[in-house]
Amino acid sequence: MTDVQKASKALKKVTGAVKINYEIHGNSMPHLHVHLFPRYIDDDYHGAPIEYKLVEPCVYRSEQEFLNFIESMKKELE
Repeated sequence: MTDVQKASKALKKVTGAVKINYEIHGNSMPHLHVHLFPRYIDDDYHGAPIEYKLVEPCVYRSEQEFLNFIESMKKELE
């Protein structure tokens, strides 16, 4: 969980989210599987869980924007 908390703090800083939702699974094999969802005051699911099946698969406007996100996360996690 220490690694999950570290990743969550980095994600919050990089994305400017107001909070991070954790979704944790571990039912199919012995491992920890975590989804971290950045949340914003004006997001479409304010006060409710994100319906990730209804969200467009890509939240980035371009591949370069995605690569910039990855680099920002790497720097925060160093």
